Amino acid sequence: MATSKRSSDKPAISIKPSHAGRLHEALGVPADKPIPAAKLAAAKKSTNPAIRKEAVFADNAKRFSHSSGSKPAAAKKTAVAKKMPKKKG
Repeated sequence: MATSKRSSDKPAISIKPSHAGRLHEALGVPADKPIPAAKLAAAKKSTNPAIRKEAVFADNAKRFSHSSGSKPAAAKKTAVAKKMPKKKG
């Protein structure tokens, strides 16, 4: 895995373009759709070490602070739920 330095001196993770989308393809999930949690959990227990490694990375990457400044997916759901107004009636 190639890394480069960012301004914060933390190594940036870059995925080789030819490796991008391998887990989606292996699990039969379209590239534009998120991988369901059940499939990701099953992939983490796969007998194929490459699939297992990609699944563990994908699970960890969900918690990364992404360069766009956005919150991880789990934090986004909580923040959106708090902002939603309650329905009347």
